Amino acid sequence: MNDTQCPYCTNPELFRDIQLRESKPEDHMLIPRQGKFWQALESENRPYKIVPFSNEGDHFRITLYKGHPGTGKYFTDKFKHFKLDLIGLSVGHAPSAQGGNPFFLRDTRVEATLLGRVRYHSTPKETILFAGCRVRHDQSPIEIQAHWWHSHGTIIKVLGFEHDDPTNKGVKVLKDAMGFFEAETRGQPKFTELQLMKAIQKHGEGATQAKIAKELGVGDRTLRDWTTRMGVSWEGVKERYQKAEV
Repeated sequence: MNDTQCPYCTNPELFRDIQLRESKPEDHMLIPRQGKFWQALESENRPYKIVPFSNEGDHFRITLYKGHPGTGKYFTDKFKHFKLDLIGLSVGHAPSAQGGNPFFLRDTRVEATLLGRVRYHSTPKETILFAGCRVRHDQSPIEIQAHWWHSHGTIIKVLGFEHDDPTNKGVKVLKDAMGFFEAETRGQPKFTELQLMKAIQKHGEGATQAKIAKELGVGDRTLRDWTTRMGVSWEGVKERYQKAEV
């Protein structure tokens, strides 16, 4: 894939209903549980959800809505009328940034299992960047198409907005829909990406999770949860930041 040319800009078909290969029972993926639209369940404290996906070639899609078996129950009531399509593309390597919510990177060194467990592989089978999404409402014609790319940042396109609606229903739907893009503030680690990068480069090949957690002044579990939420294994984090420029 050409790193300089935005695939979402050049191929608007990605935002439409494309017939993808039917999901198999084993086709599940970890998605970071960050964003104000996720329902926090008392019985679950994992920083991720395990959701089904479908794909065709290097195009991946995750569809979430309130009534979705196994995933819809995690939406808060504010978002119960919305459907969120997350549109991912297979990329050659992890970008140095990936946009804000609801976008994320999935390095398939980390793999979900049907039993809710997580497996780690020594080498990635695939790196998938979910940097595009479509937000729809079941009682409104409003649709949001949004995507991020490093060459231009985030672009948000609004369709179906009726500006002359005297009830202002469209305004409220639009405001609620923008909640999918709100930054996560719950459970965020107290370190910056630059601090993490410097700590890893300081320790080099000997940069274990325990050493880096101590260097950053956080607990091992905090750092482990952060890597899972970001969608990469610890080896993937080391590989990414050892080569990066500080």
